[in-house]
Amino acid sequence: MKDQYAKLIESLPSGIDIAISISCNVVCPSLKARYYFDFKLIDPSGKDYEAFKEVIKTLDTKLDSLLRAIQTNSLKGFIC
Repeated sequence: MKDQYAKLIESLPSGIDIAISISCNVVCPSLKARYYFDFKLIDPSGKDYEAFKEVIKTLDTKLDSLLRAIQTNSLKGFIC
């Protein structure tokens, strides 16, 4: 992911299928998408390394579940 970088919402293409917010107790601007999921992760800022590892583990699990929902065409009922 070394070529990835933050982008302004206005610069994203229209017609986005899936948008994911990770929350982290921060208000995020809304992004219009066919499907929108909020993963509601806890912000580990200021905590120890183990807290960061736990958030990464949770994110990995949620992304795996989302990928399975995409692959099985079951996004409509998906809850993250």
